[in-house]
Amino acid sequence: MASSSASRRLDPDIELGINEINAHAKAQFSGSLQCCWDDCKRRILRSNRDFKPGDKLFSDQPLRMVQERLGCRLLSELRSLYEEPKRKRINLDPLWCWCALHCLTSAELPKKFPCNCPKVDA
Repeated sequence: MASSSASRRLDPDIELGINEINAHAKAQFSGSLQCCWDDCKRRILRSNRDFKPGDKLFSDQPLRMVQERLGCRLLSELRSLYEEPKRKRINLDPLWCWCALHCLTSAELPKKFPCNCPKVDA
């Protein structure tokens, strides 16, 4: 069973994120979904209406799409970090980390960023 955030105060950043998700869900999905906090699963989506088998719950555009770039030095370095015995310390797939780093703008990246991929400028 989900824990209620009403019994304790959430971190302000988490609460802000939940409020933003709920504002988006209200605007885009007629409020049929609500984001709330679960102490075990973290942020979860709950339905505010009944669904029948086969109903589409929602559809949304992806926030970010990336494709692995062959010959990328950074991706090669990340993959080397995931080889045994280091693998036990890192739980994410190297491609996820590579994608996250590519969401940063040129200004947010270190000057000696070991990647030959084009940078994002915002």
